[in-house]
Amino acid sequence: MITQIALLISALVQVAAAIVATGLLKRTHFRISWILISIGFILMAFRRLFEVFSFYGLWNFEDQRAFNSWNAVLISVLLFAGLIYIRRIFSFQEKLDKMKQENEVRVLTAMVEGEEKARQSFARELHDGLGPLLASVKMSVSVIRNIPLDPVQQKIIEKTDQMIDESITVLKEISDNLSPHILKNFGLEKAIRTFLENLVLPDHFHLIFDSSLKHSRYQHTTEIVLYRAACELLVNTLKHALASEVRLILDQKNGYLELFFSDNGVGFNPDEIKEGGTGLANISTRIRSLNGQFELKSAVGKGMQVKIRVMAK
Repeated sequence: MITQIALLISALVQVAAAIVATGLLKRTHFRISWILISIGFILMAFRRLFEVFSFYGLWNFEDQRAFNSWNAVLISVLLFAGLIYIRRIFSFQEKLDKMKQENEVRVLTAMVEGEEKARQSFARELHDGLGPLLASVKMSVSVIRNIPLDPVQQKIIEKTDQMIDESITVLKEISDNLSPHILKNFGLEKAIRTFLENLVLPDHFHLIFDSSLKHSRYQHTTEIVLYRAACELLVNTLKHALASEVRLILDQKNGYLELFFSDNGVGFNPDEIKEGGTGLANISTRIRSLNGQFELKSAVGKGMQVKIRVMAK
């Protein structure tokens, strides 16, 4: 009795499987792989039904064993052929995914390069346009200082000359931040070290910078992305983290450039950082343009740690 029930349930399951398989043909756009697999399910359902009919004496087939054997062979061939086609589909999907990833990297790279070209153009306009004008004004003021003036007028000229000097200094800082010439001429380590030296840090703030790069040079895009990342991370910490210590490490090993940044600030929940428009999201986008890795760890009250890894090229 148990055998009869099991055989009947098995037949019903096989029929249901065949119905479901054929019902999915339209959704699979009648791909040959699914057609072959559906035929295999149908043959398995017929085989199980024939066994049920034979068991209950409703169908008498003299050479049922030979029929079952040839049916099993046909089912095996159909399923094997279907799997081969499915494997080809998976291979094609992998190629599409790879092409999609490569295109995404190209788009991100183009965005980063476009942004850097705009920065360089703006910096050049400031340096070559506004710079000479301020220098001309300073020369004119210097000429006026040689003219006999009363004490009040002399004081006004001195203050004007001082403000021009400050304006020239600020202009140079803006131009260097937009397009750091030190990075282009001396490399990543020197550029970051210079940036850190020019920072005005809070009292009792401890900044540790360590690098093994020395005078090593890399592709300009790689250097500019890591430079921007280091600057953005430090500025974010100074603005928001309430930290008293920052550690920044640059290293090259096993063909990769690694940047490690950590602070002992207030920390945050990384899941609450919204994508887009934030400094961290901008850094992540730039690192992805190099096909690199960006790892962020933080928790409320436990500071922040960032590890960046890109190909050293």
